[in-house]
Amino acid sequence: MQLIAISVDTVAQSQAMVAKLGVRFPVLSDDGAKVAGTLVGIDDAELAIPGVVVVARGGAIVFRQIASSKDDRISTADLLAVIDDKIVGHKGVIAVDDSFAAIRRSQLSFDAGVGVGDKVTSTSTRTATLATEATLTFAYPLSRHFLVGAELRGAANRIASNTTATVSAGAKATLRLPFWHDIAALHLSVSTGPELFAPQANATFYTAASSQLWFAMRPLWALQLGVGLTSHWHGFDSVDAIHAGVFTIGLARLLAP
Repeated sequence: MQLIAISVDTVAQSQAMVAKLGVRFPVLSDDGAKVAGTLVGIDDAELAIPGVVVVARGGAIVFRQIASSKDDRISTADLLAVIDDKIVGHKGVIAVDDSFAAIRRSQLSFDAGVGVGDKVTSTSTRTATLATEATLTFAYPLSRHFLVGAELRGAANRIASNTTATVSAGAKATLRLPFWHDIAALHLSVSTGPELFAPQANATFYTAASSQLWFAMRPLWALQLGVGLTSHWHGFDSVDAIHAGVFTIGLARLLAP
């Protein structure tokens, strides 16, 4: 294997670093961060995100780690194990890893939505409402296809001149169906939990289901577009509830795996 370091520093800056540290392998200058943008991504400051990429003969990328910082990069021992598995262990048959590291990260996301609702009472009275929602969610990937987490949800339903507001917290489970080389995914989620604040709605708990398209725009950010149904219940034995369907848009900050 040939070790190569690629830096967005100027040639003069890299030469000074090589001389100072006594580096004995090639250090290349990536002017404009074009190579970094292709292999590991660019952060909000337009700097290269730290990462490690293993390229087999012929140009196939067999391993890629996108790190949250320079100290988050894979250790030498683990990297040698990856090389043994991806290249040596395959006896010349290269298993190409074209996955995108964003799919393996936990995320903190904020979504907001608007839609229509339906207030139902025990007397079978139904009233249409204008519904708005905002959700703050933390999700942790147990696997490529399954996430678990928690959410804080605020909702408001306007009926005529009156508005009922609720704030709730709950647990959330998500089935993820990746596509487009793991840069995008379909999320199917369910959540439930108690109402923390519901003076006008008299709700005691909520349930929610949603489907969401997730797009990793960069290694550290993702866009979310979805549709969901939320029900705020008066109690376990009551039919009193407010049901709302909303269209949502959100932004997710991708965290270290």
